[in-house]
Amino acid sequence: MINKPLDTIEIIDIQRLIDDEIPESRTLDYKRDFPRKYDKQFWSTVTAFANTEGGDIIYGVDEARDSEGEKTGLADKIVGLESFNLETVEMGYTNSAQDSISPRFGKTIITPQPIHNPNGNPVFILRIQKSFQAPHMVVAGGEDRIYKRESRRKARMDVTELRNAFLQSDGIYAHIRKRRDERIKLIEGGQITFPI
Repeated sequence: MINKPLDTIEIIDIQRLIDDEIPESRTLDYKRDFPRKYDKQFWSTVTAFANTEGGDIIYGVDEARDSEGEKTGLADKIVGLESFNLETVEMGYTNSAQDSISPRFGKTIITPQPIHNPNGNPVFILRIQKSFQAPHMVVAGGEDRIYKRESRRKARMDVTELRNAFLQSDGIYAHIRKRRDERIKLIEGGQITFPI
């Protein structure tokens, strides 16, 4: 994940990832093209981030290849995206999410951000937050798998990881309920007041 608020990222920050040879990681992924459809491949990548630590998927960046043609995990150059429309993209993945993942994401999990490129086509970042409703299962295209993000790729969660993910999710909600109940008691007891 780029260590900046999403709306402050500029094309120079993307170029710095290339110049500094920052590799793909658990929280960063490079993609040359934005998907033409929101299929199980797209959702498995997105849910892997949401089920793990969150992160940024940067579209419009070509990945370097080694002498055998294999991807290295390093960004090679900015290629940008042709015919990119943010409104169409947002509407597309929002509509697709209803039938593609379970449980559905809240609206704040995915934040899109186009990055203006004065030298060509724009770059696009999808910032995915770690979900408090995790784990999310991909159900698109007959899929029924739950993914996590590893160092440079997504992988299916095993039974132990699934058990831990469900326990962690339940623990978060229990903590929130407990804090809410404590605050209500303080308010009812007159220990917390609010200005009118």
